[in-house]
Amino acid sequence: MKLIEQIRIDRLEARKIKDTVKANLLGCLIADACKMVKEPEDVDVMNLIGSFIKLNKQTQESLPAVSVDGYDKANRDKCNAELLILQGYRPAQLTEEDIKGIIESIVKPDTKANIGMLMKHFSENYKDQYDGKLVSTIVKQYT
Repeated sequence: MKLIEQIRIDRLEARKIKDTVKANLLGCLIADACKMVKEPEDVDVMNLIGSFIKLNKQTQESLPAVSVDGYDKANRDKCNAELLILQGYRPAQLTEEDIKGIIESIVKPDTKANIGMLMKHFSENYKDQYDGKLVSTIVKQYT
């Protein structure tokens, strides 16, 4: 089953149980995905989910740290709920220990790592499974 089909099913279920946050979020995701092509491929949907996650995090960062009224707290709670929903469609993310283990299996002891080669390895073999900023930070420790 294509990812977009699963998202459509999940949206219908969310509407049935009156989970408006999930239903609205998935509705926006479906609409944006189908603007690209009528039946988007999984890779296109995954890229779009990544964009939604990035926007969600930017929204959270723009919210004040201390809520003056309940409005900011409600927005933060909604952002957190949306983030959990979106992350549910992504593959499991590599942990810091996983990333270090992969790098150590590639980089020979007492040699310096080639940052470009390692980043390329992650992009080719672990697409959508890692945080690029974290990998970059860890890779720099081996150079």
